[in-house]
Amino acid sequence: MATVTYFVKGKKNPSPIYVRFSASREIFYRQSTEIFINPEYFNKGKVRNIAEFEKKDETKTKLNDLESQILKEHSLAQKNKYVFDKNWLKREIDKFHDRTLDIDLQYLDAYARFFIEKLPDRLGSKGNIIGVTDSTFKKYRTIEKKIIGFQQYQKQKYRLSEIDETFQVNLIKYLRDVEQLGENTIGRYIKFIKTIILDAEKYGHRISNYAKNIKGFVEEIDKIYLSFNDLDKIEQVKLESQELENARDWLIIGCYIGQRIGDTLALKAKNVHNVGELDFIELIQDKGKKKVMVLIHPKVRDILNKRGGNFPASFAKSKGSKVTMFNRYIKTIAKKAGLTELIEGAKVNSSTNRKVKGIYPKWELITSHICRRSFATNYYGHVPTPFLMEITGHSREKEFLNYIGKKPIDYAEQMLKYWKVAIEEQEKKSHLKAV
Repeated sequence: MATVTYFVKGKKNPSPIYVRFSASREIFYRQSTEIFINPEYFNKGKVRNIAEFEKKDETKTKLNDLESQILKEHSLAQKNKYVFDKNWLKREIDKFHDRTLDIDLQYLDAYARFFIEKLPDRLGSKGNIIGVTDSTFKKYRTIEKKIIGFQQYQKQKYRLSEIDETFQVNLIKYLRDVEQLGENTIGRYIKFIKTIILDAEKYGHRISNYAKNIKGFVEEIDKIYLSFNDLDKIEQVKLESQELENARDWLIIGCYIGQRIGDTLALKAKNVHNVGELDFIELIQDKGKKKVMVLIHPKVRDILNKRGGNFPASFAKSKGSKVTMFNRYIKTIAKKAGLTELIEGAKVNSSTNRKVKGIYPKWELITSHICRRSFATNYYGHVPTPFLMEITGHSREKEFLNYIGKKPIDYAEQMLKYWKVAIEEQEKKSHLKAV
């Protein structure tokens, strides 16, 4: 049974009254009613009957009327099998305040905005609300801006039903020539735009037949990682500051636990747990909110032991600043460690803030992403791939293998290793039987 309740957040006067609409035990949405009140006049979902609050009756009536409207519209929408979300609730509140929405969801830019607004209420495979990370939300906001910029450049608004091959070709040219984005960024944006369009179809909007044929793309670039030999050099190099010492320890930890750098730099002593004779690092990954347990490698144990069981000191308070400073320090460390071999890669041009392909000394190409990729690459073929994926957080093997840059010949070589081991085991068994 659907229910409507009200609540106030904070103590600021005046504060908005929020509505909580519950369609079931698992599905509920919250939205500001845009009706304001002094929090002192509101308690346990009700307007308090206080004489000094002159508008108490008026406010009570508004809330009762809004509740009636939401429940009535919900009942009607159920009959029409409408998909409920936070935006449905917002539209009902707008109707209550006699506001009309100047938006046509048949247009790509309008639907992109609608799509982004409902990201915080994205449902998981089990029907629970999982939302998205801040970084994913920001990516889609950026894509919305690119869509708007493209339409202004073309002097044309595109309907979802008008997305054709010409649209895709012109969009790629715009992102490449006008926005001056790298090829992989363009390919990723195309993929995200397709996601938005297919979501529109799911909600009953008409899209073009071509839209389903849109494909993102990836320009192959060598996957940079730190080999065990590189890590040995980094361990042995002499460093002259505590900041660099901390960064080196974080780098080594990162390459042996296989987590994204934001999750790695957030680790504390409380993340270390003991199960029987084994020590684990336990954390919940920020992206996807997946709980993982990683066996503590001896190299990581040595770092924790020398620090009294603690992880290295943090570089800053904010996540962004931590990563920025870590990136700066590890380049210095890699250079001092002699990682100067020339390899193909891409690095950011400081004047254009765009990545440029070229041949660079390895240390110049090292960024925080190298921790997770080094772990996956170094242990690929030695540890079963599903185990590695469980740790790194990859959901599909194809994505994992692309992440570490593996090609068909690499799969064949790995299969050969497994076959050799299996043949040796079989020969041992045959020999024992003969004896």
